[in-house]
Amino acid sequence: MLGGAVIGGASGYLGATIAAGGGFMANTTSIMYSSVFNSMGMTALSGGMMTPSISFGFGSYDFETGKWGYLGKKGNKWYENLGYGLGALANVSDILTGLHPQKVDLVTEHSDAVGHSAIVEEGSSTATGSGNGNPAYADPNGIISVGPNRYTDPKGDWNWMKGTNHWNTHTNQGEVFWRQTLNVNKGTIVKYGQWLDKLENGGKLVYSVELSSCVTHTSIALNLSGLFNIGIHPYLLNAQMYLWSNGIRPWTFSYLLNQ
Repeated sequence: MLGGAVIGGASGYLGATIAAGGGFMANTTSIMYSSVFNSMGMTALSGGMMTPSISFGFGSYDFETGKWGYLGKKGNKWYENLGYGLGALANVSDILTGLHPQKVDLVTEHSDAVGHSAIVEEGSSTATGSGNGNPAYADPNGIISVGPNRYTDPKGDWNWMKGTNHWNTHTNQGEVFWRQTLNVNKGTIVKYGQWLDKLENGGKLVYSVELSSCVTHTSIALNLSGLFNIGIHPYLLNAQMYLWSNGIRPWTFSYLLNQ
């Protein structure tokens, strides 16, 4: 049992390290390497009672029997389908991330309980502190930073009012913020920001704390670019992306369910 725990932990660490390194198909590659490491170790530990195999996410291959396993295969246990399902998410994540992942920064302002989420160019610290909807004072390196448009609607409420994608990104000196550098499909992130700009220019971008806030749009953009998350609050999104940037993802140990 102790040997199995050590092997499982080591394989998970290997997979997390590969995933955190980013690059092409990083999630699928991490599952492949960690699953082989784990199965070979357990084969040796069990004296051959367990057989070596490799997982590709949505499916696996047993080197001894020559059989394939995959999501939805007849006879699968529920936990095997769960493992393959999580692995399939890793495959989808890699597809969405694309051939050439690039870096952006998720910035989370945390001077109060509300906070703010924004996506900016990597390493940017160019916020002016005045990005309340006036493009002239917006962060030139901001990509997504949604808030209520106080420039055109200074008396609006925080619910269902005109929105802006030119809110303060909070990266200027003296601001209190967390920064996570992430490998993403930057083209998708930029296009989403441009779509928000188009809505704003047409007066159709709506800001709402519940359904169309800063964290709503940063979360959607990250999901579309392959970084799966739940965007409820800026702090929660930051915590998820902290784990993500360190290679800890929903499918990190998925292969253990079907080996």
